[in-house]
Amino acid sequence: MAVIKIEAENFIKEIQRLTRNSDTSYMDAIVYYAETYDIEIETVAELVKKIPVLKSHLLDEAEILNLVEKSAKLPA
Repeated sequence: MAVIKIEAENFIKEIQRLTRNSDTSYMDAIVYYAETYDIEIETVAELVKKIPVLKSHLLDEAEILNLVEKSAKLPA
């Protein structure tokens, strides 16, 4: 596999485009991106850790799916 430099700005734009246009979850969009560009999921995970907005969306999805414990949130 070739070493690919992923730019955070392009990455987040592509993930947001996928989630908006096809009603895809953030988790699915990230996995799709990794498979499409032949990037190891661990490499993408390192990038996700650096993008607070994306990390927040993933945490919200994980809480809804009961993959992680729900965090305390202020009432809406």
